[in-house]
Amino acid sequence: MSVQAEGKPKEVPAPEEAPKEEEQSKPTPEDAPKEEDQPKEEEQAKEEDKPKEEAPKEEDKPKDIDETTENKSNEIPQSQPKKKLKKMKAIVCLKNGPPKDVLKIVENVPIPTITKPNQVLVKVLYASINPIDYKMIKGMMGMLSPKKPEFIAGRDFSGRVIAKGTDPDLRRLEINDLVYGQCWKMGSFAEYCIVEAKNVHKMPSLIDPLNAASIPLVTQTSYQAIVKAKLKKGDKFLILGGSTATGIMATQIAKKFIEAAQVIVTSSQEDLCKSLGADRVINYKKEDWMKVLKDENVDAIYDCVGGQESWDEARKQNILKKNGYYITIVGDTAHGDNLGFGKIVGTGLSLINRKFWGAVSDEPKYEMHLADSKKNLRDISSLIDANKLKPILDPESPFAFEDYMKMFNKSMSHKAKGKLVLKISDDDQKIDSAQDEQKDDIKEEQEDNKPEEQAKPKEEQSNVEQDKQADEPTKDDDKKDEPKEEAPKEEEVKPKEEEEVEQDKEEDKPKEEDAPKEEEAPKEEESGDKGDAE
Repeated sequence: MSVQAEGKPKEVPAPEEAPKEEEQSKPTPEDAPKEEDQPKEEEQAKEEDKPKEEAPKEEDKPKDIDETTENKSNEIPQSQPKKKLKKMKAIVCLKNGPPKDVLKIVENVPIPTITKPNQVLVKVLYASINPIDYKMIKGMMGMLSPKKPEFIAGRDFSGRVIAKGTDPDLRRLEINDLVYGQCWKMGSFAEYCIVEAKNVHKMPSLIDPLNAASIPLVTQTSYQAIVKAKLKKGDKFLILGGSTATGIMATQIAKKFIEAAQVIVTSSQEDLCKSLGADRVINYKKEDWMKVLKDENVDAIYDCVGGQESWDEARKQNILKKNGYYITIVGDTAHGDNLGFGKIVGTGLSLINRKFWGAVSDEPKYEMHLADSKKNLRDISSLIDANKLKPILDPESPFAFEDYMKMFNKSMSHKAKGKLVLKISDDDQKIDSAQDEQKDDIKEEQEDNKPEEQAKPKEEQSNVEQDKQADEPTKDDDKKDEPKEEAPKEEEVKPKEEEEVEQDKEEDKPKEEDAPKEEEAPKEEESGDKGDAE
């Protein structure tokens, strides 16, 4: 009895369904004979250790949870997330100013997650720059700027679908689809972006992601401007800035889609413009287009350069016919200007005045066009697949992610010979694993936010399942248990009713007949082996 009393603290608490009779049969410190050599303090310590081992909290734990797992769970506070969210790199505008001073590559930007049913998570492969990008960074748009620092730069993108919402409009897209479009809120100069359903479309099959990234904004702008100009087959069309990114797309749409009778452009890159479908190229470095095109009476003018003089001379010199359309995407200042409060008010009043006289008289109609990023991507994709529209890239494209300032400098110099594109990431096509990681992160966040009461039933259910799995012997377990003589232990601690049921089941299992008998397993060894197994 003295040996049992000393080995008592090493015993592991009995499982949940242990019968009361065995608990009563266990020796207690009171039943143990008093030893003269044993101090009273040790007996009190043993008595204090015993109820801790038999605490009901431990009975609720699954059998396969050991003390190391318990200690680890206690080390992490409940408010601390179990898993850190994935990070990405992005080009961030820290404040308004010159791009070289205010742009920075940030490596630890959190990857965005889908929060609305109409959103799509895209892994960005390529992104292109537009004049509006550096204008927002410089603060040239003033209060009209759609973004305020800090923000991720860029709008146009191409990439792969990682995850999508449940909006019915997104049934047209599948995971892993190559897509292109515009992302306004997040910015495209980052490894991942969130985009709304109406701003993204499946990439045309005839182009690659590099070329697809150059298309969205400039092509949507030109397509919508031509529609607004009511250009039709057989008309004469003048494009100011034929070699600009928007002019390149407008030339192809007007000639190959609208089938205009004559497309005239102003540009110093004559060969490029003629290869795109221009019938006549006026080199503004050698000729004054305002004099050369006097009394031309074109049906519509598309201004991609800007300047009030162009609008005034087009009317005075009869370059634009009566009731013709003058569509500008820049305004009265060449390449745009800072839009302070006074400039905004002045431009607004001038625009109202021009539109008024165009509406009440036979004067040309003046329109300042801003593209709608949610329209015409499907039409544009159809034109590309029909070989009626192709993107033109600058010879330096694509730029490496770290060389983004070279791209900005060339765009601001107005010397690009095609679209400027930035490479964001490689298309490794490991989208399935990335999507699973994204889902796991979202699931973990949702589980952490759930109340503890909702989490308890799941824990209890998992505990019950683990107990059932532990109670069901397998062939491998039988082989492992035979040399350790642990087979009879489970029979000793189970109630009589369960023993009778299991005995009926075990009669059909011939291998369990070879298990050692109860009498051969001493009680002390049972408790020690059982603790190691758990």
